[in-house]
Amino acid sequence: MSGIKLPGAIIIILAIAVAGCALPTSTENSDKPLIVATIGPPTPTPTDVQEPTPMPTWTPTPTPVPPPPPPISIYDVNITGMVDSGSPYFALKHDTAKFLVKNTGNATLEDLIIVYTVAHPVTTSGPAGTSTTTVLQQKNESIGKMSPGDVRSIVIKAPDYPAMVEANVTITAMWNGGSLELYSTTLEPDFSGGIAPPPNPLPFL
Repeated sequence: MSGIKLPGAIIIILAIAVAGCALPTSTENSDKPLIVATIGPPTPTPTDVQEPTPMPTWTPTPTPVPPPPPPISIYDVNITGMVDSGSPYFALKHDTAKFLVKNTGNATLEDLIIVYTVAHPVTTSGPAGTSTTTVLQQKNESIGKMSPGDVRSIVIKAPDYPAMVEANVTITAMWNGGSLELYSTTLEPDFSGGIAPPPNPLPFL
């Protein structure tokens, strides 16, 4: 055969056939995917996300509500006194109170009465010793019905009481369903009847 010359094309075909026989015939790894490893920076490990610090809850400050106006108010109080002439031991004092009252509330006051009260001490002596009591004297002025916004001028002539004692005076309004003290003051001893009081008044004065 050494003398037989084969065409070039046949030689190439034979070479391919021989090469095919030399390749492994096993198909053990033919169906497995090809894995390509990529080398890069390390993947960061996820960390827990911290809860945000809660902010303090804002509470609105309530708007202060003004108190309701009083149902009745007193204005321009003027109290003058007159003392009888004579001995200061037995002199009596007469007070005259002038003032204005106004219905400053939102409701009509029914059966309104203004009460002028004089409280003064009285000291008495007896077999058991000396004792002091407080005497209340009152003078009432009836007004009746008073609508919101009404103003009344009041003049009260107070009861007589000893001139040489300290007296506590209160003016109170009383009506159907309520009452309110309008005014309070202390009147000092006063003798202006023309005779000067003695240096040491008797205990019961």
